[in-house]
Amino acid sequence: MSSDAKPSMYMLGFHLDGASWQSLEEEHPALAGALQDVVKAGFTPQQIRQYAMQRGLPLQWAQWLEQAARYLEAGGAHN
Repeated sequence: MSSDAKPSMYMLGFHLDGASWQSLEEEHPALAGALQDVVKAGFTPQQIRQYAMQRGLPLQWAQWLEQAARYLEAGGAHN
């Protein structure tokens, strides 16, 4: 991968994570608010995914939460 590709791949990932956050916020606002709180408390996206899976959520949901948390962690939403 060229060095020029890294920034563009980062931005692609950022926007994909942002789409996960936006859909979570629209479809499940209470869950989105709770996710903001745990990200603010310092939990990592990986910890959030693991916790969701331990609670019995399907992998797809756990990954959705992880992506949204990654977006919040990167400062994508003014949390």
